[in-house]
Amino acid sequence: MFRNAHFERVQKMFADQFEPEGADYLYRKSMRSAPIRVTAAERDAFVAKFATDQRRLMWAIVALVVIGVAIQVMLLPSANKQERDYSAYAVVAVAIVAFVIPWRLIWNAPARALERRPTIGNERSRAETSQAMISKMSWGQLLAITIGAGLAWWSFAPGDEAWRGWHLIWMAIGMVLFGGMALRAWQKWKMGQPNQ
Repeated sequence: MFRNAHFERVQKMFADQFEPEGADYLYRKSMRSAPIRVTAAERDAFVAKFATDQRRLMWAIVALVVIGVAIQVMLLPSANKQERDYSAYAVVAVAIVAFVIPWRLIWNAPARALERRPTIGNERSRAETSQAMISKMSWGQLLAITIGAGLAWWSFAPGDEAWRGWHLIWMAIGMVLFGGMALRAWQKWKMGQPNQ
């Protein structure tokens, strides 16, 4: 999670919301909303702030999980397996909520800062947004995510536990990710084909 390559990929996704337009950039929230013109300096400031906020949030979540596990160990030293499992799920749920809300704030910071600035075009359709996102993804990224999703599905598939509880949830997530990335790969391949 804390390797530079991971941070750089997420920062690139954030930066992809800013599309070059001459010496300036057009900001489209999540690559879809109506474009807003920003200067190169504004764009660089947004990207730099996102990188800083992203690292701070990741370290804050790690600290929260460590504290949650420490509290769990101190308060439930003689708990049975079911109690430990439920408390672990609670720690994970709190960490997810504590991550998602600030993440949305830092991801949408440019939209809030630029909300009074006029737009200079129309919002993209779903199909146009999907096409823009696919064009930004490399074949390596598509392959890595597809393989990772396939492995997540496969690792929870064998055994009697596969059709119960968290095993079933992780299998479903893996299957959806695998199918979605396979579809994205096919769409990217079709985009590269000459029009007939």
